[in-house]
Amino acid sequence: MIGSILWMLHYRTGERSSPWMAASASIICPLIVAVCLVAVYGAKSKGVWLSLGLTFPFVILVIMRLLKFQKGLLALAVIVGLLAIGIYGVRDNIDRTAGPTFSSTMAMLESFGGHDGVSSAVAQTIKDGATPISMDERLQLWSNAWQLFSMAPLFGWGSEWLTLWPRTHYQVNYTIMHNGYLEILVRYGVVGFVAFAAMLVSSCISVYRAACFRIIPATAFNAYWLILLFFGFTILSNSNNRLAIGESLALLSSAFALACEAKVLSVNGSKKTG
Repeated sequence: MIGSILWMLHYRTGERSSPWMAASASIICPLIVAVCLVAVYGAKSKGVWLSLGLTFPFVILVIMRLLKFQKGLLALAVIVGLLAIGIYGVRDNIDRTAGPTFSSTMAMLESFGGHDGVSSAVAQTIKDGATPISMDERLQLWSNAWQLFSMAPLFGWGSEWLTLWPRTHYQVNYTIMHNGYLEILVRYGVVGFVAFAAMLVSSCISVYRAACFRIIPATAFNAYWLILLFFGFTILSNSNNRLAIGESLALLSSAFALACEAKVLSVNGSKKTG
C-alpha cells in the first residue's frame, strides 16, 4: 500500500512523467489501497493496525510535501474521510478484536508508576484473567526474553539462548519472541543491536545520497524509508525480522542501498576524473 502511494506520487509529481501514466496511476493506486485496507482489516492483526496507524502520519507528511498544498490537502481530506467511514462502519468488530487488548494495555501502563515498578505490573497483567490470550502469551515471551538479555546484556547469548530458554520463568511453547528487537538483544546484546542500527542508518544514507544526486527519484527514497519504518513498527509485537518476510526485506533493502552507494561512488569518481 505504501509502495503504491509513492508510485502514484512519482508520476503525479515527476517533471518528465507522461500524463497517461499519471492518470493511470491515479486510478490504479486507490484500488490497490482499498484492497490492502480490506486485507489488513480482514487479517485481524492488531500489530499491523498499530503499525499502520503509527506510519500513516509520516505518509501524510510525504504526500503534503510532494504535492502542492491545495492538492495535498484535498488528497488528505479524501483519505481521512474514507478511513473514517470505513472505521465507523466496522467499529463494533474493531472493538471486539482490539478492545480487550487496549483495555488491558492501558491498565498495565497505569500501574507502571506503582511502588513495585514495571516488572510487577507486567506480572500482574499476566495473572489477570481479563488479559486476552495473545497479549498474555506475548507478555510471558517478552518477560522471558528480558530475563535472558539481563543476564548477558553486552554481547548476548548467540545460539546458546535456545538451551537457556526452557529455564526461564514462564514455561511457554514458543521459541519465537514476538518482538524483533528482543530477538536481536537476546542473541547479540547491545553491541549487536548497535551494529544492526549502524547498518540500517548507513543504508538509508546511501539511498538518500542517490536521491540527492538524482540517480533515483525522491519518491523512491521516501518509499524506502517509509516501508522500513512500517516494518520497524511491526516488529514491536512480532518477530517478522526472523521470518522469511523479514529476511527477504533485509536482502532487498540492503541490495538496493548497495546499488545506490556504488552508483554514487561511480558518479563522484567520474566528476573527479573529469
